[in-house]
Amino acid sequence: MPTAAPRWICAIVALAAFAAPASGYQITDRWTATATNSSTGPRGTPVTVTWGIVDDGTPVSQGGNSDGSGLVAFMDDLFNHTPPPVQTDDYRDRPWFFIFQDSFDRLSELGGVTYVYEPNDDARVTGTAGRLGTRGDVRITGKSLGEGSTSLAVNFFPNHSDMVLNTDKGSFFDNTPNNYRGFRNVVMHEALHGLGVTHVESSDGDFLMDPIIQTHFDGPQIDEVLAMHRNYGDRLEKGGNDSASDVTALPPLAPGGVYRLGEFGSSKIVAADQVDFVSIDGSSDADFYRFSLSAPSRLSLSMTPRGPSYMQGPQDGTQTLFNAAMQNDLSLTLLASNGTTVLNLSNTVALGGSEYVGRMAAAGTYVVRVVGDRDQAQLYGLQLAAAPSVTEVVWTGSQNNDWEIARSPNFAAEGAATPFFNQDRVSFIDNFAPKIVDLNADVSPESITVNTTGRYIFQGLAAIIAGSLTKQGSGEVELANSGNSYAGPTVIGGGQLLISGDANAMVSPITVAADATLLMDASDAATMASTFEINPGGTLQIGRATSAGNAFPDAPTSVLNNGTIRVFDDEGIANVVGAGSIIVEHETTTLGSGNTFTGQVIVRDGSTVRGGAAMPGGVVVNSGGFLTPGEGVGALAIGEFTLDAGATLGLEIGGVAQGTFDQLLVANGATLAGLLDVSLVGGFVPQVGQSFDILTAESLSGDFSNLDLPMLSPLLGWEIAYGETAVRLSVVSAAYAADFDQDGDVDGEDLSRWQTGFGNPGDASTGDSDQDLDVDGDDFLAWQRQLGSGVAASLQAVPEPTALPSIFVGFALLALRNQGRRW
Repeated sequence: MPTAAPRWICAIVALAAFAAPASGYQITDRWTATATNSSTGPRGTPVTVTWGIVDDGTPVSQGGNSDGSGLVAFMDDLFNHTPPPVQTDDYRDRPWFFIFQDSFDRLSELGGVTYVYEPNDDARVTGTAGRLGTRGDVRITGKSLGEGSTSLAVNFFPNHSDMVLNTDKGSFFDNTPNNYRGFRNVVMHEALHGLGVTHVESSDGDFLMDPIIQTHFDGPQIDEVLAMHRNYGDRLEKGGNDSASDVTALPPLAPGGVYRLGEFGSSKIVAADQVDFVSIDGSSDADFYRFSLSAPSRLSLSMTPRGPSYMQGPQDGTQTLFNAAMQNDLSLTLLASNGTTVLNLSNTVALGGSEYVGRMAAAGTYVVRVVGDRDQAQLYGLQLAAAPSVTEVVWTGSQNNDWEIARSPNFAAEGAATPFFNQDRVSFIDNFAPKIVDLNADVSPESITVNTTGRYIFQGLAAIIAGSLTKQGSGEVELANSGNSYAGPTVIGGGQLLISGDANAMVSPITVAADATLLMDASDAATMASTFEINPGGTLQIGRATSAGNAFPDAPTSVLNNGTIRVFDDEGIANVVGAGSIIVEHETTTLGSGNTFTGQVIVRDGSTVRGGAAMPGGVVVNSGGFLTPGEGVGALAIGEFTLDAGATLGLEIGGVAQGTFDQLLVANGATLAGLLDVSLVGGFVPQVGQSFDILTAESLSGDFSNLDLPMLSPLLGWEIAYGETAVRLSVVSAAYAADFDQDGDVDGEDLSRWQTGFGNPGDASTGDSDQDLDVDGDDFLAWQRQLGSGVAASLQAVPEPTALPSIFVGFALLALRNQGRRW
């Protein structure tokens, strides 16, 4: 870069209170040649700059006149120091020398500039280029800047960056708090002008290059660090780290080791002891680091752009928002020991995002490369971590929601950030957020433990394909992803596990402990091959009221239920064993083949149970519930049966022979209420004299509250008889001519109809028994003869179905209670 014409740089630093702070680094020229570097190379190249203090009397061209410098006497006076009898050019023995030395040392440790003290000065007029052993590149002088001047100092831009301190401002420079922090800040402010950094202003940041002196912080802040890095690179550039043959050596890593570089830079504030700032200074810069692994390890690298956001603009100019973390899009590469063979490359995250690399690495030497694609300075942090090949890791979600292999360090191992590797033992706990975990690639952990009182959701396009799952704590875990095929056990020790994704690939045996719940609400689980074990106090819930079906396997390998199964979905339940109960809460449940469970079945309001297998534990049908023996006709064996008021028992009759009509075969007691709903199937037409033992029991109590029986042929009706151990439906003749109200019996109600119609034309409904179209005395005689016909008496005993054929005649002679209709 060509040298700019010298121009006055006025710090315009007043003694008044602090004014608007600075921000957003502003740079112009940089050194193109120094006494040490005949050519300093392109922007971002480190330089060495010598500095010295001129003897008093040396002509000073800055400040509007060429008066001689009086800095040494000024400083001796400030520190009450008596000069030695014989003067030398070397002022390192002066009590005030540390102010300058500390200031230049601080600038040297923050960036790519190395300041070296030059003790010699040949008293040439200031503005003369430096020469080793003769004069410094930066020559510090002191003189009055004139009456009324508010400036503390002035300075040239490169290539001759001489500094003039205003000796009229002794009251400011003689300010001792914080080791002369105000004085040192002036020196560093002016030295930064000498590096090509100009004034900036900010409405929300405090920076050294503010035109108004700042003394409440010490030295350069983040804005000045960025300016130095952009012009001269970071401090590591001094040793060379721009190529595979010129790298920065890092300490060796052993399993369990972590090394971090560039830990600072995310804040606008830079403390006086912070030096660890690294950056890519532009598109032509590359940083190379070499390290070694002492043993095979799970190696993880992360690179995070650093930098705060703040308002910035030139002095008296317009301010804009400056986001220091989004100046250059960086990429991270892991190379083999030769520095050229690419092992892993990460360049997928957008500007401002972190890049990650991970792999199972053998012992040996590796090289890390960081580059950027934009011509701007970008601070970053680099972390290298080595962990044992199989380890315990805990989810932190510190970078994002992704659970992926050897990439984002969203886990911690022994307190250090690490990515996940297959065969890790993984824990998810409540100490960390987020609790939404995105699976973007299939993972194979050795085991998964989730201990939460909140709610974890595992989602995404990928699956868990190995290991086991243990759910602990009172909270919920949802497997919303699909394709999980891990074969290890799933143990629900507390709270709830919700399976809502496609579960057809699942083979894991699932155990539900006491006070725990498995909610099967899979989008599809028809062919799921898992086994299920529900321990006492545990719950398996199948579906929800809004489920679309197939929430549970059609034919699970086995379901050992010693707890409770609650069914909300339209499902078929098969292969259930154990003494636990089944509660049907919603829609229709078919208890299919393979069920040998001995627990109770409860049918709730709004639900239906179709029984296809024995229910030795008994059935309770609550009000609003519906029970039917199955899809076709047949017998349903039940241990005990209760039909509550408002409940329904639905039966089908398709013939007279056993197996052609529905039966409930209750081994113990049956308690009846509710509705008996009978329908005819298969075109069957009942005939007079046919009967159907629809229910048998060891003991029988109660009656059906209501009957809904199918229509029969004219002059036929239904009779229902309740015995001590059975309920029988029979088809009887309804041919009673004097049954004028057609209610199945001849009684006083029919006499009332005859009396009303007597002496008038009529029909059977008004008292005409002989169908001669009038109501007269003959019709009364018919009523008198048939009075009492159809009235039922209690059934004393009904034999078991196997004995029925031999007692039909005797049975027909018994007086029966009629609760049906005869038509």
